[in-house]
Amino acid sequence: YFIAFKMIWSPEQCTKSRKYADDVSKRHILFRQPYIPQSNIPINEKRNKGRHNNGYVLLAHSKPKTVSGTIGLLIIIFTALNYIYEASYERYLTSSLHTFRRSVSSSSIYGSPERLFVCGSSSNVKTHHARNWMLPRSYGIHLLKGVFPEIINAHHPLIISNPEDITERYYPINDDDIMVIYWGMYDCQIHPDTFPGKTVIFSGEAGADEMNIEPGQRVYYIGPKSTGRQSLMIPYLILKWNTMKINTKTKITDPTKKNIGNGGSYLLYAQSHCIEYRERAFDSLIGLSKESPTRGGSCWGYKHDPSHVSSNLQKSRSEGANGNSEVYNNYRFALVMENALEDGYMSEKLLNAYLGGSIPIYYGSKLGAASIFNPKSFVYYDIHDPNQALNQVEMLENNHTAYEAMLHNEPILLSGDSTVKKWFSLTDDFGDGFMKKRIRSMMGYDDPMIHLSQLTPDLAPEMYNTNDDDTKSIPDVEFVA
Repeated sequence: YFIAFKMIWSPEQCTKSRKYADDVSKRHILFRQPYIPQSNIPINEKRNKGRHNNGYVLLAHSKPKTVSGTIGLLIIIFTALNYIYEASYERYLTSSLHTFRRSVSSSSIYGSPERLFVCGSSSNVKTHHARNWMLPRSYGIHLLKGVFPEIINAHHPLIISNPEDITERYYPINDDDIMVIYWGMYDCQIHPDTFPGKTVIFSGEAGADEMNIEPGQRVYYIGPKSTGRQSLMIPYLILKWNTMKINTKTKITDPTKKNIGNGGSYLLYAQSHCIEYRERAFDSLIGLSKESPTRGGSCWGYKHDPSHVSSNLQKSRSEGANGNSEVYNNYRFALVMENALEDGYMSEKLLNAYLGGSIPIYYGSKLGAASIFNPKSFVYYDIHDPNQALNQVEMLENNHTAYEAMLHNEPILLSGDSTVKKWFSLTDDFGDGFMKKRIRSMMGYDDPMIHLSQLTPDLAPEMYNTNDDDTKSIPDVEFVA
């Protein structure tokens, strides 16, 4: 507030035209000060108009004369409105919570989640309400929003970071409140064991090896690896896809809506994190075409020969494109290689190449990519034996018919609707919400027998490829073809 006041009423302005008091610190007070008679301190007629009948003068009666003054005034107004909003929202949330508990108390024997909390802090979070769905790592919040639409504050999750938030600010925490923690990304001082509700830990990296969730704990893990019955393997690529608009999602899941780029240029390498094997792969791809490849970031191989590498990034905004995918629309190939080779770790790089309408040249978890995407729709670049990939790219570049056949005729997903059901069914719009039901069942909000008969080894491999003794408790089911 003090900074905002200084932007509106500088000391110079106070000295020249607002001599209402001798104390300099009082010159920045927004509200009213005692009116001083003209005989003591001269105040012109224009300033006299601000005098009220009760003998006070409103300092805010003067209009700010500078741009900074206007900005300062807007800061004050916005802060005041934000405070009013937060206070009213908390009252609304409390009232809705009581109504919600009464409505579900007799309607479901499994209960229902109530409030959503996010533990941690971010430079993008300025208030206790995460209003912006594009906050870093918001994919977890977006997923729970679709899986649990009955959560009363799904659109405004509450930000918490220390134990006082659950013992004082939002006390009491109910058993069916859900806290979200992002693995290694946020400063969260609340241990899951101390949170009275349920905790969901999300990870886009391969941190599941360090997870040790004991049976009976109210903690659940969603990430690139499955470590037991209270975890689900969902790669970051799927979580990122889930945050996109419906017309963008279908470009991946519906073969008839597959995006086809215009293929005006040879290849795009858009990276600013330069890794040795990516740089060498880019160097190897130079010379396979009559055209020069394009660099879209600070990385452009080790040769650094401007005569063989173009820096003229051709951007086009294709309809429905999301994020970085739009830059690939003008290129026949996209070099998309993961930062590391780890089982289950798949970032959005491969997804962006498909959405841009180009053929991906991919390196990463081969087993993960081949279990989701059609191996004939991308070129897998083996850094230990790259000759097969290099020969394929050269053949496609010199054989226009073969390139067009691969781009137009090969579907993106491995097995069509079966793949959609297995990986992309996080909402009811895709695959009858199969993964959504699995998450609800894992967290105890659905009868596990409702959809257990639909689980087959191809849909839930982690349930059958395990050495845990508790697999003996899996009931006999009739597999559905």
